[in-house]
Amino acid sequence: MRIALLSGEYPPQPGGIGDYTRALGSALAALGHGSVVLTIQGGQLLCYDLAAAERAPEPIAPVRGWGWASWTALRRALAELQPDVLHIQYQTGAFAMHPAINFLPWRLRAQTPRPRIAVTAHDLLPPYLFPKGGPARRWVTAALLACADALVLTNRADLATAAEMARRPATLIPIGSNIDAAPPPDFNRAAWRARLDVEAEQPLIAFFGLLSRSKGVDTLLAALAQVPSDARLLVVSEMFFAGWRATIDGAEVPTLRANYLFRGVVVPPGAHTVVFEYRPLVAMFGAALSLVALVVGAWLVRPVR
Repeated sequence: MRIALLSGEYPPQPGGIGDYTRALGSALAALGHGSVVLTIQGGQLLCYDLAAAERAPEPIAPVRGWGWASWTALRRALAELQPDVLHIQYQTGAFAMHPAINFLPWRLRAQTPRPRIAVTAHDLLPPYLFPKGGPARRWVTAALLACADALVLTNRADLATAAEMARRPATLIPIGSNIDAAPPPDFNRAAWRARLDVEAEQPLIAFFGLLSRSKGVDTLLAALAQVPSDARLLVVSEMFFAGWRATIDGAEVPTLRANYLFRGVVVPPGAHTVVFEYRPLVAMFGAALSLVALVVGAWLVRPVR
């Protein structure tokens, strides 16, 4: 079977969905299926052949992003590859929150021959950069789910949401960690711990993922009270982005760029509560405009004596 996986992110781009897509595609290739990944990197739609992982990706067509113009490049890729299945790895943030990916299954219905289209919805949570899209965001998500030939959801809450939105059967397949259970062959424990300033036998707890309520980091922090007092906590993969504010024990502190890409703060010794909040200037400006409009509207409709 020939399977094309479509992902909004893919290594070397950081992201759990891209890493999962690579793991899934590699497993399919190991089973003897023709497995490729389609993604956009550096202004090009690229095709990664997972049966030849050492080979550089093949450029398909220039494309600026996941907007409406990506349809032309994707249709060209599908015409060349002729896959039996197109498997969309959906998470709206990975596709720059553009609705073109949501309507892609509908657009491909007129294509002949057309691959069967499967969608794995990695989460149906409102995107954290566009949480107030409301009915519009729900409508475009429902369009994607309704036009797919097969649906996969990764948790029971999303399974129930998809059943309500698409009114069709779906499959629940929980997704675990993409991290291998064993370290790589060249792993040097002593050198790795030395880089992190962690002693050889000092307990180290690692959290890999976004710092959000849905990821369980609150539970992890609460559990730290149950571990030895000399334990260290390592948090990996929180991206630096303008608009984040940080407080330590309620007092605002500077948010720093750590290791070029990630977000960090300087925490003094001892136990502290660190809180990150996303408050972009554009949202604050929009709120201010809304307040001004409300005041002006109230003045215009005031009773005239």
